[in-house]
Amino acid sequence: MARNIRTPVLFYFIFALFSIYAGYHFSIQTQPAMHLPPQITMDEAKDKSRHFLQEYGFEYTNFGEYAYYSYDKTGANALIDSLGIDGFFRFSDTTGVPLSYWQVLYYKNVPRDKEEELFQVYVSAGGRILGYRYFLPDSVSDSQNSDSALVFAQNYLKQWPDVDASRYTLVRSNQTEHPNRLDMDFVFEKRLKGTEGADRINITVSGGRITRFYHYFQEPTQSNIASVGGANLLFNTISIIVYLSLSLLTLILFLRRYHEGTIAVRHGLWVAVIVYVALVVTVINSWDPWGTGNNIGIISRYYTKWILLGIQMTVSYVYIFINIFTAWSASELDIGDKRARWMSGIDSLFAGKFFTRNVGRELPLGLAFGAILYGIIHLVIYLLNQWGLAHPLMPRGTDIYNSYWPLLTLLTTAVYAIFFHDVVFRKFLISYLYRLKASPFMAVGLSALVSALSAIFFSNMFDIWPSYYTLLPYLAIGLVQGWIFWHYGLLAAMASNFSMQILMESSSLWVTGNNSYLYTVYGALFLLTALTGAGLYALYFGRVFRPEQRSEPEHIRRIKERTRMQKELEIARRVQLGLLPREEPRLPGFELSGICKPALEVGGDYFDFIRLQDGKLGIAIADVSGKGVPAAIYMTLTKGILQSHAEATLSPKSVLTKVNSLMYRTIERSWFVSMFYAVLDPENRRLRYARAGHNPAILLSDGSHDPKLLQSHGIGLGLEQGPIFEKTLAEGEIQLHSGQTLIFYTDGFTEAMNEDNEEYGEERFIRFLHENSGLSAAATIRNALAEIERFAGEAPQHDDMTMVVLRVNG
Repeated sequence: MARNIRTPVLFYFIFALFSIYAGYHFSIQTQPAMHLPPQITMDEAKDKSRHFLQEYGFEYTNFGEYAYYSYDKTGANALIDSLGIDGFFRFSDTTGVPLSYWQVLYYKNVPRDKEEELFQVYVSAGGRILGYRYFLPDSVSDSQNSDSALVFAQNYLKQWPDVDASRYTLVRSNQTEHPNRLDMDFVFEKRLKGTEGADRINITVSGGRITRFYHYFQEPTQSNIASVGGANLLFNTISIIVYLSLSLLTLILFLRRYHEGTIAVRHGLWVAVIVYVALVVTVINSWDPWGTGNNIGIISRYYTKWILLGIQMTVSYVYIFINIFTAWSASELDIGDKRARWMSGIDSLFAGKFFTRNVGRELPLGLAFGAILYGIIHLVIYLLNQWGLAHPLMPRGTDIYNSYWPLLTLLTTAVYAIFFHDVVFRKFLISYLYRLKASPFMAVGLSALVSALSAIFFSNMFDIWPSYYTLLPYLAIGLVQGWIFWHYGLLAAMASNFSMQILMESSSLWVTGNNSYLYTVYGALFLLTALTGAGLYALYFGRVFRPEQRSEPEHIRRIKERTRMQKELEIARRVQLGLLPREEPRLPGFELSGICKPALEVGGDYFDFIRLQDGKLGIAIADVSGKGVPAAIYMTLTKGILQSHAEATLSPKSVLTKVNSLMYRTIERSWFVSMFYAVLDPENRRLRYARAGHNPAILLSDGSHDPKLLQSHGIGLGLEQGPIFEKTLAEGEIQLHSGQTLIFYTDGFTEAMNEDNEEYGEERFIRFLHENSGLSAAATIRNALAEIERFAGEAPQHDDMTMVVLRVNG
């Protein structure tokens, strides 16, 4: 497998190193953000801000603190439009006009309908205090007239470090009325040569203090870039439609194929979980700027951040989770006979084989291709600018600077990128199009186009004017990544994307010159080097991984197993019901009725009527411990043993003793059977009975007589070999009279539970039967069942309910 890879591997790595150098060189010449990096970290900006607040006299210790780095994107883009990219670089490098800065915010965690005291400090990229804004509560009083306020503002301007006040002129002033004071705003302006914009400073005087000193670039009102918003809105709309359509396709295919049992889901679930965790970690690692500029009613700033995170985690991130999960799982069918080429390295990793030749074939080449792609992308942007076709604009985000641990953000954003783009657009879309008989060129090309259109909304890596040129770098990435996937496999494509993402973000950190950021770059480069070394080791010294024959998907096995068990339980249920008496005996002067209502799970309840000599009748009711198929089997066994011994003697004790002896030798020690067995002499109206650990029968009489329980002694069948059982078992006998009702039942009635997990109970059951005595045998059973159903409500029946009623008529 490695023979075709080993020969050119050195060439690829030499080319990759050259591409890294060239890509960085081109990015310096084309990327505006590379000329506006922070030279201090977030923590350093906070330290600068706190030191300034101490000098200002603001007590910040009881305030919350957030900091984030941002660009004056509108102003920078206007300068790019008027000066060109090279002119912008000269402007940003020499004029000192603030086009990027740290904003450090101090706030009180109070609802927004309360008076809010807020302090913002602006720190330049190099660590100089640019200005501040102090939002005083409206209740603070103190005012100056306009003339004295202007003199105060001018003097303050003259004292501000690194500002030549003589070059600024007053261009506007206005006043803002508050309930207890009057604030005066003054705007000073310095015209900038070669541009239609201006360098402005806004100063606000509130009583005896300056509450705002804001230094900024005022872009011209008319600019070609003004139409960027409309163009981006169009492209973003197209991007969202394309992505939603693709998401719907993956979901439909997944549901269909999952139902058909043609795909596995375990690996797709793991991949989606990794992406979800990476997204959440990215937010937490960049918590300071999270939710900035968003308001939710009167909810405070702090709680707004948490609410927005909750919305993201339960809506946006879940949507991405589902998309990646369904894309990965649905594509398992489309991979088909290309699995050995496309999924060899990934299958090896999922099998826990990290240093196989399969991994070595894809990982180092993928990392090298990512470095080459890094150079290609910046070359494309450089040529667009050199040929006058388009020029880059300021990016939309600065996440890498706004994180507590930039290296962690490097990794989590790269993980999200590789799993999102390479799973959805490479693994799923290319394999799906190819299965639809598209040619390799068509499959890769369409996938690249769809990924480029989707990236307009979901990625902030590139922003180019005119807007449609933004498609080109994303299209180039899609084509190269698709080519890598087609020829080398998914692991190679992921490694390429990972390498490119790391190099893109590392360039932004490298240009800062700050040691903290440089250490992050060193860590990222060390990681790429370590992965490359591991891949080369696997290539030269690893063994070939041969995946086992892909078995039936696990969820299909579970479904089949569940179906098989359901069939077995249904058979057991039919056996259970089939062993019950088909008709009730007819005896002069007596009325007999019996029922067994099985629960959802098969149990071991049983009742029987046995014709005996001299017209006598055996009545049995039993309950096998446990549930399921074994209980049904033991019930069958119990019926056979009882019938074989009942006809030999009319003594219930003797019958149960013989049944116990055989049951003990037959069933497992953890099982037993409770039984109430009686012999009815209809001619003399006498009943002999014995109880082997079963619920006592209930004897009801018409009138006011209290119920009587037939609770002779006895232990369950199968618990003891014989001597103790026979010694313990007692036999009783009663004389029956007209109007009496004898009720045999199992504990499914008394142990029924309602929705509050309350048990019905034996005392309540006996009381209900007594209050409703005098009914026919069948009516007594119907009444009892209705009462239990009323009590249980929507709670499921968890045990069989079996009852036999003997009614003595006149």
